[in-house]
Amino acid sequence: MSSERLGGNYGRTRNEKSDWKAEREREVAKKRKIGEIAIGAVAAAIVGVVLAHGMKTSEIMDDEERAKNVKKIEVEGIAFHDGVNARKEPFVDNADPNQLTSIGKEGESVVVDYEGDGYYYFNENDANGGWYGFEAALLSDELLEDNYISQPAANQLKSDEKYGDGTVWFNEKYVTVMVADGAELESMVG
Repeated sequence: MSSERLGGNYGRTRNEKSDWKAEREREVAKKRKIGEIAIGAVAAAIVGVVLAHGMKTSEIMDDEERAKNVKKIEVEGIAFHDGVNARKEPFVDNADPNQLTSIGKEGESVVVDYEGDGYYYFNENDANGGWYGFEAALLSDELLEDNYISQPAANQLKSDEKYGDGTVWFNEKYVTVMVADGAELESMVG
């Protein structure tokens, strides 16, 4: 027997062993590349879902359950009473304040010629009752035009278009809405 064969290569020559190692390294590299592609695809899918959720501007509210209970109305004018608070969502959140700005002062009414879509939301479990929602940009422009709010307050209202759903909300107790046919809209509950 030759000493080459007993050298621990188990019958392989030096070239055969390096060919085997090279093939194994190619297989490992191929599997690693497939794994990286798979991880990249999963990461891209997750980012896509997060972006799609954050960009659902067609929703009237961020919460789909609440959005089912919203009624759309055509508005010709709005009167705000007693320094009403404009909010990002139709509820009062003390833990994470959702107030954007206030319109008017206590004891006064502010009347705006707002012609556009409005929304009414009522949650029977909310002690505050119903809420009226209006398009942030349109309402902001109308209030600013009549000098009812300052430019910074107008920017706060418009920020809901970028960071929210584009609709600002007011408690029904402090709002009177004139609908398209000229009548005042009382409560829409029921």
